[in-house]
Amino acid sequence: MFITTTRPALGQVASLGTLYDARTDAFVPISLLNARIPDSAITRTDNHTTTFDYSESDSFKEKFSKMGFNAELKASFLGGLVSVEGSGSYLNESRDTNRVLQASMHYKITTVHESLQFMSNDLKGLLAFKNIEGSFGTHVVAEITWGAYTVVTAKHQLSKHDTKTDSDISGALRAKLALLKVSGKGGYEEKGRDQSSDYNFDVHVHGDVLADDSALPTTFEEAYKFITKVPQYIAKANGGKGKPFTYTLLPLGILKYMYPLQIAADITLVQLSFDTLEKFVQLFDDFRDAQLALSDYQSRIREHRYCVPAKHINEIDDLKTRANGREATLKSQYSTTLKDARSGKAEADKLWKLLEDFSTGSLSPDSIAAASGEYADKMDFVDLVTGKGAKYVGFTSGVELLKNVRDEIYVFRFNWNSQHQQPAFAENVAILLDLLEDSDRKAQIILKDCDGTGETVEKPYISHERNAAVITEDLAEERRELADKCIMRCNTDFFERGQQKRPVKMARVRLPCPGNDCSPGTRCDWICYKCRASVSFGYDDTFLYCGCGRGLYMHWSFQCKDPRHGAEWAKYQQEKLLPLLDALEPFDALNILILGETGVGKSTFINAFVNYLTYDTLEDAMKAKGLNCIIPFSFATQVVDKSDPRGRFVQTTVSAGASKNEMDGSKGQSATQKTLVHSVQIGSYTVRLFDTPGIGDTRGASQDAENMADILSVLSNYEKLHGIVILLKPNNSRLTLMFRFCIKELLTHLHRDATRNMVFGFTNTRGSNYKPGDTFEPLRKELSANKDVDIGLFEDTVYCFDSESFRYLAAYHQGVDLGDRADYSRSWEKSAQESQRLLTKFQNLTPHLVKSTVSLNETRHMITELTKPMAEIMRTMNDTIKVNEEQIQSLSEDKLKKEDLEKQLFVTMKTLQAHKLDMARTVCSHADCIDHQDDGTDPNKVNLRVVYKTRCHDPCYLANVPADQIAHRDLISCTAFHGNNGFCWRCSHSWQLHLHVLYELRPEQRTIKSRDAERKLNAATSDMEKKEIAIAEKKAFIAAIKAEHDEIEHAAIRFCLFLKKNSITPYNDATLDYLAFMIKEERGKVAAGGDHAKLEALEKYRDQYQTQVNILTTRMRHGDDSELLSEQGVHEKVQQLYSLKYYGQQLRRIKTIVMKAHGDTFREQSHHVHVRAKRWTIGSAVAGGWQRLRDGWAPAKVAPTATHH
Repeated sequence: MFITTTRPALGQVASLGTLYDARTDAFVPISLLNARIPDSAITRTDNHTTTFDYSESDSFKEKFSKMGFNAELKASFLGGLVSVEGSGSYLNESRDTNRVLQASMHYKITTVHESLQFMSNDLKGLLAFKNIEGSFGTHVVAEITWGAYTVVTAKHQLSKHDTKTDSDISGALRAKLALLKVSGKGGYEEKGRDQSSDYNFDVHVHGDVLADDSALPTTFEEAYKFITKVPQYIAKANGGKGKPFTYTLLPLGILKYMYPLQIAADITLVQLSFDTLEKFVQLFDDFRDAQLALSDYQSRIREHRYCVPAKHINEIDDLKTRANGREATLKSQYSTTLKDARSGKAEADKLWKLLEDFSTGSLSPDSIAAASGEYADKMDFVDLVTGKGAKYVGFTSGVELLKNVRDEIYVFRFNWNSQHQQPAFAENVAILLDLLEDSDRKAQIILKDCDGTGETVEKPYISHERNAAVITEDLAEERRELADKCIMRCNTDFFERGQQKRPVKMARVRLPCPGNDCSPGTRCDWICYKCRASVSFGYDDTFLYCGCGRGLYMHWSFQCKDPRHGAEWAKYQQEKLLPLLDALEPFDALNILILGETGVGKSTFINAFVNYLTYDTLEDAMKAKGLNCIIPFSFATQVVDKSDPRGRFVQTTVSAGASKNEMDGSKGQSATQKTLVHSVQIGSYTVRLFDTPGIGDTRGASQDAENMADILSVLSNYEKLHGIVILLKPNNSRLTLMFRFCIKELLTHLHRDATRNMVFGFTNTRGSNYKPGDTFEPLRKELSANKDVDIGLFEDTVYCFDSESFRYLAAYHQGVDLGDRADYSRSWEKSAQESQRLLTKFQNLTPHLVKSTVSLNETRHMITELTKPMAEIMRTMNDTIKVNEEQIQSLSEDKLKKEDLEKQLFVTMKTLQAHKLDMARTVCSHADCIDHQDDGTDPNKVNLRVVYKTRCHDPCYLANVPADQIAHRDLISCTAFHGNNGFCWRCSHSWQLHLHVLYELRPEQRTIKSRDAERKLNAATSDMEKKEIAIAEKKAFIAAIKAEHDEIEHAAIRFCLFLKKNSITPYNDATLDYLAFMIKEERGKVAAGGDHAKLEALEKYRDQYQTQVNILTTRMRHGDDSELLSEQGVHEKVQQLYSLKYYGQQLRRIKTIVMKAHGDTFREQSHHVHVRAKRWTIGSAVAGGWQRLRDGWAPAKVAPTATHH
């Protein structure tokens, strides 16, 4: 069957009658005619058409479609059989990257259609059939459509520097090409500036007709002009016909039906499968797309060599070379096979085999494309997060970044090759993007590509670190734990990090979420998203507090657990939030004071107590992720070395945490250095555990006095005390001096009213079958000696614990097995029951008012401290009286010279004058090491100056310690404290009570002129009258001093009566025996070559205490109960003393019970503990609270440390 075919001219020129070989789709340079064709043999028809067609794809398939290719011509072009010119050169236009936006406008004009009339009589004589022989022709050109085909293509190379989006650029491109249609219809008008320059478009024109100068447009402006003139160019070509547009080809085989002749020519032409040829078009397009993708990928990985392995880059370079060769081989083999199949020299199946071979295998388009994306996702990811501010650490960059970080950072660690397709990776990326998009974030974000650093991590994770310390090890895990929590955060610009003094009156924040889609009626319990501690509101200062620190209420935002809320943070309006916070119910509190002798294990007891209330059993505690440790601790234990054949015992230390207020108690020193308050939140209760320094401190009795002052100072921050636990060991079988001293010392400082809140806790009672043991009888005897106070040992005042099971747990979490687990499990259960019983006991008691105990001790301190100023007062008074009496005697003599008379007319007083030192001197500000003396500068009042009596290091050569600043941090380097744990070798006081001075006060005698006395003396008319006035002034001055002394002495007696009436015991009568024992021990050390300083300090303290006891007993004996003061009366009497004319100010400056030289005494530290076990029930008032404790407390990530506010 012979079928005519039409094909585009593609810039190729042929005339009617030209032969054509369809096996190669090429014109044969031989004509079927041997002379010029007469006009009568050609039918000409005007065919004026104009069309515009738009395309954005430059695939072979799209180009072939727009240009009117049939399947055979497509195959020939792809096989390299067809040469193109003019508009056909558009087919050869290519690009080497996909990072291009392009579009084309196809402008087609037809003018005339010419058809050769083979049956014309005028043509028959011109046919040269012999020309067919050996010509390889299969067809003859029978028709030509004339006109012109023009293709205008515009491209924009995409760049990361583009300021416009891809869609904006594509829109501009379409608009520019649309104007070509207007130009082609004659509607274009010159606009002036070429707007296409805004987008950097590259314009190319492929046309059959050209301008007179053959110049092709390169801009849209030039293209518009060119398109407008195309009709003119057509008119000048081939007599106005233009250029061949299409050719219609007639099979030569048809001619034998027109003319009775034999055509001796090889016109064999096998028609190939349309589907096969179309699949080859797709295959070439696929190869082209794969090559473009590979080129782009190759360029990109070279730009990203810092995050892509060098081995992979080399592999891609090699693949690019092999892929180019594979495509060239395809084109060559396709060309040969195509010609052979069309001419019948090869079976058509050979094309199918060729198609299959190149469509599969390691160099198929699919394989090339797959290799082109291996690290594409990684580069996209790195570009995304670094573009948002993250820093990358990997193959060739940033390795030093992590080594020098000292600030707060987030680090995302991952192994890309093995982990990037895991759900955990996507989860961490979502968190990473949240961090990067957090406008309040100050921390730097670092990507650590562990493939690049040669490390392997078990899973991808983001850690939060500050100053090289890990705060949160895995943020994703943290978020999963927070998924069912309502969380808050504070703007970091207004957040005060670290421990802050908290108001006593506080409330847990329980408010509805302010989110637009959240339920306004649902009250949520809010926690901090970082530390996961409950957020609390301070009524007095309007701050919101969490474990990280605090921030004013208006700077916090909210994110509840309702799925409708989403990932955004919501805020209340400021004027709406504060009334809601003020309306919150304040926390109920259980304040528990824990007292005991040094070494009894108070800190360990507190750690154990929290764990006993947290877990039912030891097994539950062992299953927990980490140890709940709220106070740093350390203890030594011995285990068998299993690697030693003889089973050698080795010592190992189990420890957790570190604090400046804790020392290693395992080395013989008191572990707790000052009072700390550890608070834990249990439902609506704040349970505060007051951890105190031990009585019987290893540094001596004077340190015990300081410790007790510190305890009472901290207590004064709180209104109520619900329980007092006196911890004892169960194995004290007799009344040792230390035991008696400790018991008496505790009872001395407690108000009688506190006895109903007092219980006795016995530690380590596993060996005494959870009973008080040998301690019971001596304790009973000591308590029974207090006849006026009912303190007994009853079931509800005795509690027996065993902290050894907590130690077992701590050792277990550090990989140390203490053995005998069953015994420790019984110990845990018993201790947990006692802990529950103790908490319930305090819950049901009427709380003791802290003010009573504090007032009692302030009064005691006032009495004891008055001994020293009284001695100073008497010394000053005696000196002054003696001088003035001598002057009175002298004034009474008649022979007094005038100049001597002038000197003795006024009162003479002791004064202090400052003298500059050549070098700085280290002195102590402790009450025992200073005096207050009048500087004598004003006769009408006392101006006191501090006299530093103890020269601790003179001179001191430290150059960077400013003068008159107590506890400067560099002062610890002074020789006075070297090798003595921060305590002074000279005075035994802490370095934190010391300072540098650059002067000393020396006593001098001055004559002070009273204005009143001077006025009287000036009015006197004789020397005798002046003498009488002077004597009267001096006598009045002496009387005033004696009157103030009497008032002070009377007040002291009334204070002593108050002490006797309100204290359990007014003073510790075991102290002198205890001091005598310690002095005896110290004398032995001195005899062996020890230092004298501690012995001297002990002897000095003994003498002072003996004086205090004498004063107390004497004044209580002389007092009358009718003069008994109330607490308010004590306060009023103290104020009266402060108003004394001469010595009131000196009394005011006496050190009171609050020792604040080294800092504030509000030391509450809130702890959040991760709880997984069942809860204990704490009576009806707190039922259900432990579940909230589990929900609100956060886990200590690195066992067994604690996180403090």
